[in-house]
Amino acid sequence: MRWWLNEGLHRNRVGVVLEAKHLCMSSRGVQRPGAVTVTSALHGLIRDEPSTREQFLSREQFLSLTGGSGR
Repeated sequence: MRWWLNEGLHRNRVGVVLEAKHLCMSSRGVQRPGAVTVTSALHGLIRDEPSTREQFLSREQFLSLTGGSGR
């Protein structure tokens, strides 16, 4: 997804954070309802510049704490 956004938008700063329900942990084995998996991919300035990376990740943390979508 990060690669697709970077190539499609021709930008040198792409960050993607995905959060998804972990159905295997919810329905089998561990049986932990609501378990989630989070993964991220950063590219260009978002990865390489500490202030830009911090700004991006702090926004993502805020959205996950408030349940917001950023829209």
